[in-house]
Amino acid sequence: MTEMLSPANSLEGKTLNDKWHVNRKLNNKENGVQGTGGNFSVSYIVSDLENGKEYFLKAFDFSNILKESAEKKRNVMADLHTLTTIYQFENQLHKICDSKRLRKIVKVLDAGDEYVENDFMKVVPYLVLELADQGDIRKYLSTSAEISILAKLQHLKDVALGLIQLHNSSIAHQDIKPSNIMIFSELGAKIGDLGRASLKGQPQLHDGYSIAGDPSYAPPEQIYGYTVNEWFDRRQRCDLYQFGSLITFLFTGSTLNTLLKLMLSPDVAPEAWGGKGNSYELSLPHLEQAFEKILAEFNVIEPKWMSKKLNDIVYQCSHPNYKLRGSSKTITMKNPVLGIERFVSDFDLMLKKMKLEGIK
Repeated sequence: MTEMLSPANSLEGKTLNDKWHVNRKLNNKENGVQGTGGNFSVSYIVSDLENGKEYFLKAFDFSNILKESAEKKRNVMADLHTLTTIYQFENQLHKICDSKRLRKIVKVLDAGDEYVENDFMKVVPYLVLELADQGDIRKYLSTSAEISILAKLQHLKDVALGLIQLHNSSIAHQDIKPSNIMIFSELGAKIGDLGRASLKGQPQLHDGYSIAGDPSYAPPEQIYGYTVNEWFDRRQRCDLYQFGSLITFLFTGSTLNTLLKLMLSPDVAPEAWGGKGNSYELSLPHLEQAFEKILAEFNVIEPKWMSKKLNDIVYQCSHPNYKLRGSSKTITMKNPVLGIERFVSDFDLMLKKMKLEGIK
C-alpha cells in the first residue's frame, strides 16, 4: 500500500499566493541546490508567474510531526505551538534582516500558508527565498573545475560581512557550515538558513539545546557539553569558530572537527566522537595541541604570505578555548568584541595583494 504524502510533500504543480508556481521538490540526494529541508521542512524550486524566474521554497511540514505526536500520545497542542513558533520566529528573523537591508543574508521574498484540500489540519506554512544559482559552497567547489584562490577569499570576506550584519542586529546564526553558504553569480556569497539562529533576549526552543546547530560543526565546548552562560560567548563565539572551520574547509578540504577527531586520543576525545573524554576543561590542553598541528596544514598553501595570514585568522577565530576567540586586537579590551571587521580588512588586503601579484 502506497503511503500518503504529507501536505508539505504534496505541493508540486500548485500555485501559491497567486504568484508562485511550485515546479519540483528537492530530494535529499540533491546536495548543494539550496538545502534539502530538515526535520520540519521540505524544499522546492518555484517560479514567479510574472517573470518566470526561479526561487527557493521552504515548506514547513506540520502534518507528520502532529501525526507522530498523536501516535505517541504526546501533547498535540503543545507540539503545534512549538511548530508555529519555529515558523514565526524564522520569519521574524528574516523580517529583521530585510528591514535592516542585510545584503549578505539570503532574502525572504514572501511568506504565507497553503491549505491542501481546503483542510485546516493540512495547512502548509512556507517561505519563498532567493535561489542561489551556483548552489551552496560545497556544490560550487565540486562543480567548478578549479575554484580560484581569489574566489575563495572573496566568498570568505562575504561570509564575514554577513556575520557582522547578523551580530550587529543581535542575531547569532549558530549553524555556519558549507551547506549554508549560498553562492550567487552576481551577488557573491550569502549566509542562508536561519532555522537555528538565536535572537538576543528572545530565547527559542533550540537555544536550550547544548548544540543548537549541526553537531558536526559545533565548537569543542558544546561537543563536550560544557555550559557557557553569556550569550556573547555561547552564541557569537560559536559563529566565529564555525567561520574558522569554513576557512579550513575551503583551503584544506576538511573541517576543523574532522581534523580534531583524527588527532585526539580516545582518552580525551569527547563521547560524541567515540572517545572517553567527559571534561572540556581537562581536555582543553590536548585540544590546543591538536589545533596547533592542524594550523600547520596551511603551511603548504602558496603563496607563503597568504598561508601565514590564513593560519593567523583561523587561530583567532577557532581557538579551542572559546575565551580566546576574536581578533587579538579587540578581545582584550575592557568591553571585548569579536572584531570581525579586522578579518574583513585582512581578506581585503589579501585580495589586493593577490591581484597585484597576478595570482588567480
